[in-house]
Amino acid sequence: MRCPLAAVLVFLALSGGANAQVFEYQGWVGYEVEDDPDFGCRMSKGAGGDLHLVAYGNGQEGFGIGVVKGSWDLSASRPIYGSLTFDRVHTHMLEGRVENSKLVMFESHGEEGGLAAPFAGSGSIEISLEGIRLKAELDGSSRALTMLYQCADQYAKRSYSLSDVSAGLSTEEIYISSKGPSASIVELNGVGTDNATLQARVSDVGAREYCERDPGGMTTAYGGSLTLEQCVQQTINADFAANLFASADCSRGLLKDASGRTLQYVGKDEFGTARWFDLDAREEIGSCGACNDAASTSQFEAMCPLFDR
Repeated sequence: MRCPLAAVLVFLALSGGANAQVFEYQGWVGYEVEDDPDFGCRMSKGAGGDLHLVAYGNGQEGFGIGVVKGSWDLSASRPIYGSLTFDRVHTHMLEGRVENSKLVMFESHGEEGGLAAPFAGSGSIEISLEGIRLKAELDGSSRALTMLYQCADQYAKRSYSLSDVSAGLSTEEIYISSKGPSASIVELNGVGTDNATLQARVSDVGAREYCERDPGGMTTAYGGSLTLEQCVQQTINADFAANLFASADCSRGLLKDASGRTLQYVGKDEFGTARWFDLDAREEIGSCGACNDAASTSQFEAMCPLFDR
């Protein structure tokens, strides 16, 4: 079956042509917005002919309503003015932005008088701009809006860079213990989900930094018998170094750390340091060097970078 031209135009206008459909609900079809720095999603609903009603949402309370018209060839160099009326009573006069040649958006950012609440709570909408009038029913819009924000939330979690995960480490490293070497992440799956996992191994860089620091006094520089290079090779070849594994349920703040402990996040202390409760030992981990709490936190943050602590 051939896809109608109008549907192709709407897809290109909403997603940039790269991202697939994410959800569909009561006539609304949702897409991620390609290369959006706020990781937003848009959804559209047919409003007759080549007209489509559009809504946009992101995780920073950004929300907008817009119109796609397949026959438009708009220029971004001039302002677009229009009116939005909910339930034929509440009218908003707004200046829109030409998002692309076929899409105009009217946006709000969670401020008083924004568009999200009337969109979710109204039964109909009328939009007038550029000599056209769009009329659409908003049945199911409240649930569709929830799905739109869920789309944006998952988009952000999946796209989040590891560059801000663990201060003091490279973007691909975690701590495995309070005094031990750092480890390089070799596989990271399900970031931000209830089934996030990582695998890591001690690299030459991590082993070398550990041996130069030498907390165990193994090298000749600290009274031991090993040269620096012998210490590095011994650390890399240690049984624990080759295959480190951790998992997390990001929604619940649960962590199975690389040492095998099952930990529950319980908040922050007065210094802003994460606190963990050991579910196996039935006790809270203290903030001390031997407690490995910072190591566990680095592992959790690699898997759950957007966890709200």
